[in-house]
Amino acid sequence: MVTTRSSTRRQSYVEEADKENDHAGGATGPRPLKRAKTDIQHKQAGHGKALPIPSVATTTNSTTTNAAKSSSAKKATSSHGKLSQLINMPVDIFIEIASHLTPLDLLHMARSSKRLRQNLMSKHSRPIWRTARNSLRMPDCPPDMSEPQYAHFTFTKNCYVCDKITVQTIEYALRVRLCKRCFKKHFGKHYVNDEAVYNLLPSYKGIKSTADFKQWRYYMPYFLPLVKKYVAFTSEAERVRFCVERNEAVAEIYENSPQLEVWYDRFQARKRAADRALAENRQKDINARLRELGYTDEDLHIRFDRRWDNLTDRPCELNPRAWKSILPKLEAVIVEWWEIRRKDRISAHYREHLETLTCDQEEKLLMPSFGDLFLLPAIAELSLDDPPRMKFTAEQWQAALAHVQDGITAHKVNLKAACLSSLGSVRQMLLPDIGEDRRVGRRQIQIPESVGRPDLPLMRRATSFFQLSEPRAYHYRILTYVEMLSMHNYREHWSPRSCADVKSLAGRKDKVSCNVKSVLLAELFLAELGLPNWAPMTLMEAFGNEFSCQRCHPFIRRKKSWKALMEHYVDELDFFERSSDTLRVNNKTLKLVNDHDLNDVEELCTVDGQNEDNAQTGNYYCALCSDAGIRWDFYMSLEVVTAHIASKHDKDPEVDDFGRH
Repeated sequence: MVTTRSSTRRQSYVEEADKENDHAGGATGPRPLKRAKTDIQHKQAGHGKALPIPSVATTTNSTTTNAAKSSSAKKATSSHGKLSQLINMPVDIFIEIASHLTPLDLLHMARSSKRLRQNLMSKHSRPIWRTARNSLRMPDCPPDMSEPQYAHFTFTKNCYVCDKITVQTIEYALRVRLCKRCFKKHFGKHYVNDEAVYNLLPSYKGIKSTADFKQWRYYMPYFLPLVKKYVAFTSEAERVRFCVERNEAVAEIYENSPQLEVWYDRFQARKRAADRALAENRQKDINARLRELGYTDEDLHIRFDRRWDNLTDRPCELNPRAWKSILPKLEAVIVEWWEIRRKDRISAHYREHLETLTCDQEEKLLMPSFGDLFLLPAIAELSLDDPPRMKFTAEQWQAALAHVQDGITAHKVNLKAACLSSLGSVRQMLLPDIGEDRRVGRRQIQIPESVGRPDLPLMRRATSFFQLSEPRAYHYRILTYVEMLSMHNYREHWSPRSCADVKSLAGRKDKVSCNVKSVLLAELFLAELGLPNWAPMTLMEAFGNEFSCQRCHPFIRRKKSWKALMEHYVDELDFFERSSDTLRVNNKTLKLVNDHDLNDVEELCTVDGQNEDNAQTGNYYCALCSDAGIRWDFYMSLEVVTAHIASKHDKDPEVDDFGRH
């Protein structure tokens, strides 16, 4: 037999592997491969013992035995899959193939079968991993890691503890990848009297300060075993030798970990650039194919649509199978955007119409919003008459506007009815009778002759405050009639459909409500100021920020507007109710005073009051409320917390009553 170069290299390769295995396993030699299970090992029917496996050295002339051997050999060969020939491939050819692979590819290949795993995870496979690593110009493998461990740490995305993909922390010095939850759980501080212990392991991000080593953070699953090993030494010489070895290893880790971090950042930047180029090529290919089907550039101008981006913005090539799958979805998005652009053109004509109207502010605010406009029958029919791709012209708008007037009038009536219904339901409730002596005796404002008449519309009075259930960002706010109408006309700026997606309030009485507390407070405050209950909202807004609450502690007293005064009292009353419920549920005993009680005869508010410019924020909070489970403002100043304890808990503050962050 002629000995070739490849066979000689393979023979020396195997002999070197056998030597490494002999060195690791002693005189017993390399561990044999596990024998694959076959059908011969199935148990006999009615017997508890398995059939005997014939020996490899046994020979027989039986046809049945040969047939069984050939069938089992076929099954054993077919179970290895298409990659089985890689095992029998010469090493130099396999190394040449590995030069075109990445370490991550080798890692996936090693996990595909037991035979490949046994070959690629052994020590004699280092040249293969080194060749794949050099193709990416990676730094050399650190001495404290094997080549598969190095590839797993560098390229995989899973957390080392919980195996989640959402890894946020990569600690190159400690060789760990952790998610946010596991990082908080396993990274921490540990106090040991001997400072030498803190140099046995790299700290988090390599941050060490000899001034205060107690603040160094370590990965506890690595740190605590080293501490136990350090303490377990009985000989001081062995402990010193162990510390010297660990210090040298830590110094070497600190030297090579920045190289890996710099390389990884550059590698990720190159990968992102390559993915971006693939995604751009895919988008160009998709747009070119859609233009061949007759779509224009305006049809393909779709921005901030997640469905469109998920189909087009992908770092992969567009093959015929993928194009056949995404074409119906792309056309559905294009047709929907035809209708969106058509509604935007109608909204633009309607906006111009609103700007040319000659009427007061209230009449303009009562006009249908952009979302309500498309609910009108005359406008809704426009989308049915013409295809949505056709452009909407000014002539079509003028023709439709003549048929929309009846719908606009009905919309105004419905919107006023919703507001009046919410106010009327509150007015029908039994409100406390405010005596005339209180109204006149504490008169602070002189009523001008132009203040209005008692028959002033209910919605324009100073007692009219509304709440909207939509949009969600404003569901908790108290709004005046004008603010509510303005909010009704706002469009949702975050929507890709622009002004065409605003929800309607007309005919939806459940979206407009009136707060009972705000109406009651407004009645009491008007009586406190000596004004009638039909005083207009414009009169109270003309005072600006001149109202002040007389129930607040003098230190935290601030001037407010009429609406802000209502919100302040509503918040104070809600705080007392919520805190009382919390004390009852938690079974806590704490004195709680309602210093803004409306049944109290003390003065509620005043005009041109004193405005204290004291600091409000700080690092203090009320420890009494915190211990009882009551939620109150944190990060307040010491003076504000002192005023809170004195007014809400009716006691002289003590040292333990204050909490500090």
